[in-house]
Amino acid sequence: MIDLVRNEFDQPVCTPERPWKEGDETPVVHPKAREVGEQMDGWPGGDIVRMECPTCGTRWKKELPQ
Repeated sequence: MIDLVRNEFDQPVCTPERPWKEGDETPVVHPKAREVGEQMDGWPGGDIVRMECPTCGTRWKKELPQ
């Protein structure tokens, strides 16, 4: 098995050559991630966006800074 590429901060990175998959170490950097859908109201007052990585298909929610 090929290890994930690491960036200058020694964080694992999802790349087309070696996409992240369930069971790999976390947290991982998804440099090609993009927002999908509309912003949602968060609690307590922050907005939340849905993110998706086109390289590995992982989806998650992220709170935007206020």
